[in-house]
Amino acid sequence: MIKMNTTFKYHYRNAGIHKFDPRFKLITTVALCITASYLQILPLIILLSMITGVITKSKLPLINAMKDIKPFIIFLLFVFITRLLTAEGEIIFKTGFISITAEGITEGTKIILKLFSVMLAGYILIATTETFKIKAAIEHLLKPIPFVPEKKISTMLGLLIRFIPLIISAIKEADTAQKVRFADNIKNPVYRIKRLIIPAVLKIINTADNLAVSMEARGYSEDRTSRKLTANKTDWIKLFIGLTLFIILICFS
Repeated sequence: MIKMNTTFKYHYRNAGIHKFDPRFKLITTVALCITASYLQILPLIILLSMITGVITKSKLPLINAMKDIKPFIIFLLFVFITRLLTAEGEIIFKTGFISITAEGITEGTKIILKLFSVMLAGYILIATTETFKIKAAIEHLLKPIPFVPEKKISTMLGLLIRFIPLIISAIKEADTAQKVRFADNIKNPVYRIKRLIIPAVLKIINTADNLAVSMEARGYSEDRTSRKLTANKTDWIKLFIGLTLFIILICFS
């Protein structure tokens, strides 16, 4: 059994974002991700500041979350460097076959800000909403759409979200095991990655298999009684304010 030693899981707090209707929270998260794709650097910085403010006000462990996503941060740096070296435009620095353009810096910064904003939005959703509420929200939002198996889709996405902290924990456990075996002294990066990924993947597959057997043994089915969700006036006001801010950022981008 994988111990969920990660911050990417639900954290109970007596904060407004935790009490926000999960349907509206899901709509706001999707709208935020769409908004981020249209923004320039300055509006993206404002959006990122707003997201950070929500995390801080909700007293979520942001610093620990950053430690958990080190591979993602490394990926962002890789994307930035790639864009920096491949974008065409006005050259501001050149040495040998390497040239850096102003457009490369701008585009690279925009990409990492967009991806980082989306990642933090997902973190807020996971950390402030219990999995069964996310499942219920997805089911309620998909129910009006004809020919869409909302119960099956909500169950699949609910399990997917539930496995995010398990995947992170499995990777952290495998990394810790390799450090104990002094794998850090091995210079071959391919060998180190192989020794890290294979045990983590095996743990995840084993956990998923055990979960499937347990669900089958208990006669689990997606045809279950739907949870009732109710939104109050405060939820509608929060949704309106959030969507209005996103529209303003897009207009001024």
